[in-house]
Amino acid sequence: EDEVEFLRTAADLTGVSIQHASMRSNLQALCSASAEINSRLEPGELLRRLTETAMRVTQSAMGVAGLREGSELVCREYCRAGVWSSIDLRFTRQRGLPGWSWTNQVPCIANDARTDPRADPELIREYGVRTAITVPIISRELEVLGFFELHNKAGNALYEEDDVHLAAALANHAALAF
Repeated sequence: EDEVEFLRTAADLTGVSIQHASMRSNLQALCSASAEINSRLEPGELLRRLTETAMRVTQSAMGVAGLREGSELVCREYCRAGVWSSIDLRFTRQRGLPGWSWTNQVPCIANDARTDPRADPELIREYGVRTAITVPIISRELEVLGFFELHNKAGNALYEEDDVHLAAALANHAALAF
């Protein structure tokens, strides 16, 4: 019984240490992203770096981001496993998770993207999206300037509120830059 209790205590301490290491890593990523926002990067490069940071802190395999152009949210690139590829995705207020977040001005989680009525089924199928989180970039005038969308959390895990908070922190910083 003493050995079992010792192992339980050791496991608990290990779990706490892992949580602290993860939290430190996320804070470092957010601090680095804040510094980049204050740099003179062009908007596309800044959006790429912020998307990569959002992917890292939420442990996502894929990420996209877009900015508002008139009556659409426009995404020109997506990142899959650290590799950027060109795309041309346009979302209106009625299309997909970005459109839903734009209309409602709140983040959304789709942990079963294939059956989520807010998701665009064609895009979900084409890009192999299992889970998704979308966070709008909102100005202080409460205008949606753009969005981050992250896909397929590592280990087939589900997105949680902590992921929303981490991605929203980046979106709030991004709003200052855009």
